[in-house]
Amino acid sequence: TCRVNSQVQARSMARDARIRAQATLIDLGNLIDALAVVEGAKDIVLVTGGPANTTEDRSFILDLAPRASAAHVTVHAIQLPAQTPGMRADVMQPSNETFSVSSTFMDTSAAFMVASSTGGLAVEPVSGTVGFTRLLHERSAWYILGIETTPADRDGASHAIGVNVKQV
Repeated sequence: TCRVNSQVQARSMARDARIRAQATLIDLGNLIDALAVVEGAKDIVLVTGGPANTTEDRSFILDLAPRASAAHVTVHAIQLPAQTPGMRADVMQPSNETFSVSSTFMDTSAAFMVASSTGGLAVEPVSGTVGFTRLLHERSAWYILGIETTPADRDGASHAIGVNVKQV
């Protein structure tokens, strides 16, 4: 009976986690939709302790991409490292490692799938400082590109352009 009780409890915990994950995805979609009325590009940083296997939620997650695109929203994901019982974030020790991401995790994490589908950064840093520093670095580099057409270019056809940048 102990084994049966453990299985029942595990299924209940998994169901509760799944319900919370689905509610988070719904709320994220609602936030993206609400931001559509705000002009300009917007960034959302999703900090999560997941992961939840997202096989069942894959279509909903992929549905967020066109909504985010229409609203000019990019979602970034900072996946917190797996915590052990009793571990506290305020007493975490620095590490020489910066990120720890497995390809399997990236394929099943809802947060990573949302970030990937909206063009955002997805990281699993060993500390919050590392994650936010990486995000700040990624978001601080940008270009403004202007294109001036000639009358010959205005023929309704697609035209290739080339952009060269100097790496610093």
